[in-house]
Amino acid sequence: MNVFKEIIKLIVEFFSQKSPSPTHTPMSQNSVLPPSLPPAPITPPSLPVEPTAPEPVSPKIPENSSVVEIVEIITAEQLKRIINTLSDARCKEYLPHLLQTMREFQINTPIRVAAFIAQTAHESAGYSAFLENLNYSAQALLNTWPNRFTPESAVAYARQPAKIANHVYINRLGNGDEASGDGWRYRGRGVIQTTGRVNYQACGTGLGIDLITSPELLEQPLNAFRSAGWYWKSRNCNSFADSDNFAGLTKVINGGLNGLDDRKAYYARAKSVLGIV
Repeated sequence: MNVFKEIIKLIVEFFSQKSPSPTHTPMSQNSVLPPSLPPAPITPPSLPVEPTAPEPVSPKIPENSSVVEIVEIITAEQLKRIINTLSDARCKEYLPHLLQTMREFQINTPIRVAAFIAQTAHESAGYSAFLENLNYSAQALLNTWPNRFTPESAVAYARQPAKIANHVYINRLGNGDEASGDGWRYRGRGVIQTTGRVNYQACGTGLGIDLITSPELLEQPLNAFRSAGWYWKSRNCNSFADSDNFAGLTKVINGGLNGLDDRKAYYARAKSVLGIV
């Protein structure tokens, strides 16, 4: 019996040695794993990109350009220093009208601004009178219009503004005779004292307002300054300012050199304040 068991055991061992190796062989501790590849990144869906508007580019003004932004040329404080008799409140009130006039009529460089202010300040008694004062004494009439008055007639007209205007401005500047009343109706108004029917007509056409029917519109601050700008441009005054021909400019505006010293004083202050050398 024991012999039989031994034979069975030998047979089993024989067939066990001949069996094929299993398909999966355990890895020993020294086995090296192949390097793992990182997982592929997950790309989120792209969102639409809003187009970016290009940033605005400021225009460059050549260094030798004469065009200067008006708002940087004159301020209320500087205007007060030039016309020192003008109140702070008036400076602030008139400055926007002055700047609008300068933009409209190309008074757009420091030298032009200085000349414009100097001439118009003299003509309007430091921006205090937008209506001509004709309340002359007899002696003042003789001094101002020596060819229109005698000592006797000066006494007869003295201190009568309407009568004086209708006498000194008759049959000239488009006005009718003394009885027409044109001299008084179209007496000097505005910052530069526009005078006479023909000048009111031309100025009104240039500004787009009816000054023949409503000449008093020139007493309003904006129209008062614009009328001066219109006259300035229509007489090519910028060319005189550009060449610093102040005497020639005075003749264009005044017809002579009346008040030249006062005009020059304003001009000197304006140039100093605006940094003109």
